[in-house]
Amino acid sequence: MFDIGVLELFIIAVIALLVLGPDRLPKAAQQAGRWIGRGKQIMSQWSDEINRQVENEELRTQLKEQTALKQLDSEVSSINKSLSQSLSGNSFSNKDRTVTSTPITNDSKPEENKLSA
Repeated sequence: MFDIGVLELFIIAVIALLVLGPDRLPKAAQQAGRWIGRGKQIMSQWSDEINRQVENEELRTQLKEQTALKQLDSEVSSINKSLSQSLSGNSFSNKDRTVTSTPITNDSKPEENKLSA
């Protein structure tokens, strides 16, 4: 995290020994350890809370998408229902429609289809 090497830690320990003295140094180190532990605990709690918030937001997004899909599904089913009702009321018979088919033949030769230059 801070990229502190062994030499830097040794220099900090020597300066702390000179400033605090041998009597107060163990208590100060113990207090510093507690502060670091509390800091790590707070950071862990914050990280967990952020992760929970992100997961909640993802769930909200998925819920909105599912709600939109359900609404679309209900609209499609109502459209299908109305179409089936309208088609059943207007039944077409094959007798009303007459389809005439004429066979398509290509009797022309390929030379006749070319444009002359």
